[in-house]
Amino acid sequence: MRLLPNWLLIVIAPVAGAQAVPVPPNTGVCLNGEEAALVQLINNYRVQNGKPALPASRWLATTGQWHVWDRISNNAVGGACNPHSWSAAMPNLWQAVCYTSDHAQAAQMWGKPRQISLGAYTGNGFENTADAGGPMTAAQALSQWQGSPAHRDVILNQGSWAGISFGGIGVGIQGNYAVLWFGDRVDSSGTLAACATAPDAVFAGNFE
Repeated sequence: MRLLPNWLLIVIAPVAGAQAVPVPPNTGVCLNGEEAALVQLINNYRVQNGKPALPASRWLATTGQWHVWDRISNNAVGGACNPHSWSAAMPNLWQAVCYTSDHAQAAQMWGKPRQISLGAYTGNGFENTADAGGPMTAAQALSQWQGSPAHRDVILNQGSWAGISFGGIGVGIQGNYAVLWFGDRVDSSGTLAACATAPDAVFAGNFE
């Protein structure tokens, strides 16, 4: 099993009261099996629709992995706060936000990869989210987004997204949740590949 990189050891200091759900050891290191499968499925779908495949950005993927962990451990969703919301569990790594349906906090979404990368990623990030009644799979996540015109437009750079050029993709899948991130810059820090060791159950089990 891979160990957390040194930069993660510095920032993993949740505020008091945060639930004791372990941070998966692949966070910021590699993609678990379902995450790697989702990157492949998304790129296949894009290519089938005349769009280029995208690299799995290190920081977009790390952002996605943190967000699904935050959903499981500290769920900030409820009331007016939709699934793009983030808790206050890691104030040294991201800013808490109650994301509402009027998109008044859109800048907080766009800035999450910059926050989590401590400024290493310089672009904006755009997120799709998916929830399941049980353990999420890559196929389930893609199916949900394909069935939603708004989410499908993001994936395929069409409609109101036609004028935005994506430079990378990031994903996170844990428990019942999946997220998909696109960024408008190429990630100068490189990519995340599929994990070479450790069973997927360690990374993608249902923690709820």
